[in-house]
Amino acid sequence: MRLTTIFSAVLVTVPLLANAQPIVFNDIDLDKDGYLSWSELTAEYPNFQEADLVMIDLDGNQKVDNGEFLSALENDRIDALRGVMNDSAEGDDG
Repeated sequence: MRLTTIFSAVLVTVPLLANAQPIVFNDIDLDKDGYLSWSELTAEYPNFQEADLVMIDLDGNQKVDNGEFLSALENDRIDALRGVMNDSAEGDDG
């Protein structure tokens, strides 16, 4: 019975998280064209660089669609762009 409860909780939680991610994308997509442009990405992520775009722009069209954005979120690439990894590394002086 406990395994069924845990499994049910996972089934409910996963769709909620998946539905929350496009809202973030839509908030960043200021011109509502369905893509995140260079200016939209750098407005959200001030440290965003061309190498970051190459990392998340899977089809190489120089803009990020919702699928690419979700993939980046799932692979923790967005946290890296926000500086989460850089901040923790810089704060660790040894």
